[in-house]
Amino acid sequence: SLLQKGSRQFDDPVDLTYSDDCEKLIVKLPASFLEKACSENQWQAPAEGIRFGSNRHALSELDGFGSLLGLICQEAGSEQSIPQIQEQYSRIIASKLLGLPGSKRELREGGSAWKTALAHAPGHFSLDGVYALRCAMGLPFPDQEESWPPLRIHLGAEQRASGRALLLDLLGHEPDGNHRVIALFPNATGSKRLCSEWWLALVDALTTAHPELRFIEMLPAHGQSQLQSRFPAFYSSNVRRMAAVLAQCDGYVSADCGVMHLACAAGVPTLGLFTRDNLTRYRPRGQHDEALCVAGLTPAEVAAAAAPFLHALRR
Repeated sequence: SLLQKGSRQFDDPVDLTYSDDCEKLIVKLPASFLEKACSENQWQAPAEGIRFGSNRHALSELDGFGSLLGLICQEAGSEQSIPQIQEQYSRIIASKLLGLPGSKRELREGGSAWKTALAHAPGHFSLDGVYALRCAMGLPFPDQEESWPPLRIHLGAEQRASGRALLLDLLGHEPDGNHRVIALFPNATGSKRLCSEWWLALVDALTTAHPELRFIEMLPAHGQSQLQSRFPAFYSSNVRRMAAVLAQCDGYVSADCGVMHLACAAGVPTLGLFTRDNLTRYRPRGQHDEALCVAGLTPAEVAAAAAPFLHALRR
């Protein structure tokens, strides 16, 4: 399935050719929605207005976009459709469209000076904003990417104490020096996601090779265990509360996802498992963090490759 986006007025003629097996979904958004999305996300829209190119995108490679379109169609066809919900969906899809690959906000209509400057930005995505700000302020840049500041979420003493209490409640006892607590988040979006069976096989391989490990599962938004409820599970929609619990663990393992970067920011040694060849751009950036490309590897092979990371964890 492909997604093609373009800018046109509502009354512009449409001249597109589709194959016989193609399903068409045309989404019309007022320019005001796109402008509001820019404002809410603190993006600067071009002075002459927002224009999309004619890029084509595989829906399977756009995290959550296919599911979002499905929800929009379901809501639109519902007899009990609620206008406020439709408006929320419109705002979400406006932000999604502006964030699609090829619609890179910092390069689109940014002028030759910005394009030249950003062409020399550090490779990791978390440094884009810092680089752009320092560039705009005329400040110097660290010579090595390793010298740039890491992701960090500041947790106060009270929050850390709360995270400790939550972890103790999950484990049912005080962690001892003979075991290491590993937080798992066996979920991700799109092609980054690894199935539950894969994760269970990985955990079995890790347990066999490292019997000192103890696991907890961080639950996704739907609140359901992906590991057959084999381990103590924690759910919260509060980012700081999640970070407080993660900060008390000895290590964290997941696929490439937002929770992975939260764990990195919380300071827990983080191992990211990538199904795509984009480790340089999106890997966790902490001093004790690692990343593995697991495409084509069995869970047992991944467990073996993770051994250096696990041996380096504090005891």
